[in-house]
Amino acid sequence: MLLETPMIKEKRRRLNDFGPSQWKHVFRLLGLVLAANKRFIPEEVDVYIDSLMELRAVIDPKIVITRRMLREWLILNKESLMEDIDSLEYDTVVLNTVNQMKNLPYKLDVMTAMVKVSIADDNYSDMRQMLIKKTILYWNIRA
Repeated sequence: MLLETPMIKEKRRRLNDFGPSQWKHVFRLLGLVLAANKRFIPEEVDVYIDSLMELRAVIDPKIVITRRMLREWLILNKESLMEDIDSLEYDTVVLNTVNQMKNLPYKLDVMTAMVKVSIADDNYSDMRQMLIKKTILYWNIRA
């Protein structure tokens, strides 16, 4: 039997704090990055879905998330995401969403997914850059 290091124990505890109901925040954060250009290009949507499937495999391979579920979630929440991006309070929306994931031990993986979605159409807009920078600052991620 392998002994767990304190770091592994802490990661396991944090992951247990981040249950299946918390995934909506990951969907939303990446959805905000997708909506930042105010259009949903099919190639970007595919990268959004691919990135979330990769995150599922890394964070919790046992959870059932399908490509179809992600596409339907995006369809159902597209209007809300666009409203949040157009809102004068988009900063608060982003910070609230990021705050919901403060116990997630895979923040760098989420950041990588955000960047993948951001550059999917070769249009790394100012809004997308701002979303990523605010997330990095809030999570206190160092380069």
